[in-house]
Amino acid sequence: MEKISAELTMAMDTPPDIRKESLDLNVGYDEELALWELILQYTGNLDNIREELDIEIDELLGGYAITEIPQNKIERLSQYPQIIYIEKPKSLLLQEMEGIESSCIKRLRLPDYNLTGKNVLVACLDSGADIFHPDFRNSDGTTRIVSFWNQTVSGSPPEGYTIGREYSREEINEILLEDNRDGYQLFDTGGHGTAVLGVMAGNGNASEGNIVGVAPDADIIVVKLGNPDNQGFPRTTQLMLAIDYSLKTAMRLGKPLAINVSFGNNYGDHRGESVIERYMDAVSGLYRLNLVVGSGNEGLSGRHVGGVLQSRPFVYREEIIEMVVENYLTTFNL
Repeated sequence: MEKISAELTMAMDTPPDIRKESLDLNVGYDEELALWELILQYTGNLDNIREELDIEIDELLGGYAITEIPQNKIERLSQYPQIIYIEKPKSLLLQEMEGIESSCIKRLRLPDYNLTGKNVLVACLDSGADIFHPDFRNSDGTTRIVSFWNQTVSGSPPEGYTIGREYSREEINEILLEDNRDGYQLFDTGGHGTAVLGVMAGNGNASEGNIVGVAPDADIIVVKLGNPDNQGFPRTTQLMLAIDYSLKTAMRLGKPLAINVSFGNNYGDHRGESVIERYMDAVSGLYRLNLVVGSGNEGLSGRHVGGVLQSRPFVYREEIIEMVVENYLTTFNL
């Protein structure tokens, strides 16, 4: 098996001015720093690679890692025996939420089940969350959020990571005591994460108990996924880091964890063989973890089509394959 993914090879072989016009091929490339952000599947120890290539590598659970590296070092990186596979990240898109009513969740909060999320952690990996929202606060006004990692700003990243700013429960409580919202709007710029977390774990404080989420007694982890590209969406690399962070936080606290990912994409063949899918499979069995991913936004739109081209000896035959391209779409990759 080739160690470098076909899409990454295509991206590196495409002239930069043409690659920038693509919605997919330039994802993961930092033009200012001239670095590729890459997903690695590996085995063994990576210290010699760090030293010899002079690169930083964030090691994740399950044998995966994230790195940033100049393009002229990627081929050399692939030659190390520890490296199994290298893939470029992809952009993630928002998925729709489903209602609590249609999921029959309310029945599970009543006797004899009494499933309210008590002594459980839920992790919302999304656009962030409004830390001031009453539904994410206890009756005494303190936060239910045990940790908040904002990947979009600089500051003090979590231990073992190189990007973003981590807020502890104590720091969030200090912000809440000050009750000064100026400068803290970036906890959730778009509001999608706040809405998703409300469905996940809202305790009904804002509605006097009329609107309650799935797990109103759960403790909360929030990761605001990075959005450095011009589409305003994070990448699969940042999602992998967020899953790793949530899992390690739950292990440290000794609590079971449910992770919600209301992002997705439509790349690949959906056979579960991409790096992000294999990574999720790998970590899902490492701990008391339930990993939930949204799906279904495009319904029966038929994004992918397959078929077989027949070949017969000594017979020349022409076959026409139709490709439907949306109006105003300037580029696409085949």
